[in-house]
Formats: sequence, C-alpha cells, structure tokens
Amino acid sequence: MSRPIVSVSPVWDALPLGDAAGLTDEFTADVIAYAVRSANLGAEAVLTSENPAITYTRSINREFQPELDAARTISHLYYWCITTWPWFALKSSKHVNYLWDHFPSHARRQHVCR
Repeated sequence: MSRPIVSVSPVWDALPLGDAAGLTDEFTADVIAYAVRSANLGAEAVLTSENPAITYTRSINREFQPELDAARTISHLYYWCITTWPWFALKSSKHVNYLWDHFPSHARRQHVCR
C-alpha cells in the first residue's frame, strides 16, 4: 500500500532529508543514498521554486515512493518467509552463492547449505 513519504509544512524553515524525511529502505536499511538524493532535490526546490516545501514534497514522493514501496513489499515477503519457513529459505538460498560466501563457516556446516 502506497503512503506519502513526507509532507513538508510550508511554515518550516528547513526541509527534512534522508531518514528524517522517512526515506529508509526497509529491506536494505539504506539511508545514505536517499539522504544524498533528497538533498539534491531539496536544493533544487529551494533554488527554483516559489514554494520549495510543496515542490520538494512532490519531488520526493515522485522520485522515491515506487522504490520504497517495492522495498517494503520485498522486505515483508522476505522476513515472512524466513520466520514462517526457515528451512525453505535456507534451502533455496543455497543457490545464491554470494550470500553464503559471507556467512560464517560454522553456520554453513551446521545447516549443510552447499
């Protein structure tokens, strides 16, 4: 379900950026990329708009909403699968070698993933 990311009040003297604006990827927990991108949008809104708060809010929702909605959906599916069917998650993830290359070796032996 889509929700507006941020609603900026026109009376504020500041525009919230990054995680202060709610721009956090729920699957990867990435905030840095969103902070940088939202700072660029904020600067552009301040420099080019009569009403930077409204312009920034529209830009944020247009640029980030679809991506964050997808991350939320993937996150919910992934964590639901892990908690509901941990055996399935472990068995199917053995085909994704880059996951197990960084997993502790004692855990690999315990679950016989390869």
